[in-house]
Amino acid sequence: MTFPWDDGITIEGMEEYYERTGHVDWTHAISGAKMIKMQHPDYEVYMQGIHAFRGVSCADCHMPYVSEGGIKYTDHQIRSPLENLQNSCQVCHKWSENEIKTRVISIQDKNKELLEAAESEITLAHLEIGDGWRSGIADGELEEVRKLVSLGQMYWDYVAANNGMGFHAPQECARVLAKAHRYASESRRKMAVLRTKKGLPEFAAPDILSREKAQAYIKPFVEAQSAAKGK
Repeated sequence: MTFPWDDGITIEGMEEYYERTGHVDWTHAISGAKMIKMQHPDYEVYMQGIHAFRGVSCADCHMPYVSEGGIKYTDHQIRSPLENLQNSCQVCHKWSENEIKTRVISIQDKNKELLEAAESEITLAHLEIGDGWRSGIADGELEEVRKLVSLGQMYWDYVAANNGMGFHAPQECARVLAKAHRYASESRRKMAVLRTKKGLPEFAAPDILSREKAQAYIKPFVEAQSAAKGK
């Protein structure tokens, strides 16, 4: 396993690392964009938050101290602090259980809203590029929009692939998701300009709201990618 930490543990540091090394995890079948898969960056996200700043470790919350038989040791049952509030959160935060849970859920709900907004924009960017590609726009002309949507999804995945739904670093996760949305929006804007130059009509998003419809739409792209690999 290789940690992309040579340029720092922020998402920008990882972007610099992957840009410099040229590493690619997979190619998106619809858009043809070269993609990076974030691998559960829980430590990296945690390090951007207030608990890390205050010196609170992962074990302090997820494996708090317990006492048994006169012996004090860290709880061997790793779990959400919300399942063990008295020994975790309430050691520092003198609030009721309801107040703590409400605060955590509020943070996570807001993060989920931003996550889903960015996800929708990224999805549309992939679809628009794929439709343009299928309509005859050359790979060279799609390089910039592919790069933008790839960055957008990498930033989105930095938040989506870590546990906690934004709780460990709410402000940083919101900032990263804002950049993810912006990258995807910029990809869509440039793609719309490219479609106009090529005389293509405005893109009409397909109905992919059900799994069956999404799989039916994706299937020709996946089959084309598999066929190309087999050549």
